[in-house]
Amino acid sequence: YKMIDGQKFKVLDGAKSRQKLKDLNEILVVAYMIKTGMSWHDDGEDGLDDVVVTLSLGGPSSFKVRIKASMLAQCNKAGIFMDHPPPPLEVLRASGYGNRMKSQKGPLKEDEAHYGARWAAYHELQEYKKQSHTAAELKEFQRGLAEKLGLQWRKSPTPVLDLTNLHGDLVIMQGGGVQKFYDHQVTAGANLRVSMTARTILPGHLKHGRKQKIDVQPAEKLYDPTALRAHRGDGDHVVWRD
Repeated sequence: YKMIDGQKFKVLDGAKSRQKLKDLNEILVVAYMIKTGMSWHDDGEDGLDDVVVTLSLGGPSSFKVRIKASMLAQCNKAGIFMDHPPPPLEVLRASGYGNRMKSQKGPLKEDEAHYGARWAAYHELQEYKKQSHTAAELKEFQRGLAEKLGLQWRKSPTPVLDLTNLHGDLVIMQGGGVQKFYDHQVTAGANLRVSMTARTILPGHLKHGRKQKIDVQPAEKLYDPTALRAHRGDGDHVVWRD
């Protein structure tokens, strides 16, 4: 871990990160028509590794990231306390924690004391799970924790990241927690945009009959975004040139 401006950040292992990028074996190509996009979602699909690498080509696009609603509220739509550690307080505050909702019932005050109570409830749940209980009893216990804390479902957390991707920009999302705890949204601008997203299909995910025998050779030319230039013409097509 590394301290930056008084905050604790996990530092990725450089060698492991480079190896994960070398293991990429699948590319998904998506074309975005003018002023279209993809609504809030995550890329946490079964059978895929936790690295997502996306190259943007063509027109600019907006890339936003927000915490999942269940992470912000610490409960789901049914009012069940979520079995995961609370996110960092700084992330919650940036997502809207502490802002009173119009539909809020009661004098709930989301402050550091309430955040500490979330952690206490999480540890209480872990101790409860060590005992013998039915699924129904566990669910009811989690509902009671949410009610005791006054937790309420929130529909639209505030985005914590807003990027503008230009032609040739590369975005890398790494770590299972990114897809588990966050959603992202993409909106194209006034020009055609194409995204090329590379992932790693894990060994054993595909059945033997679906596996393709492909001989992949190292690239003769390394990726250089400065060498990519787009001629947008009438806005309906993009030409890439070396």
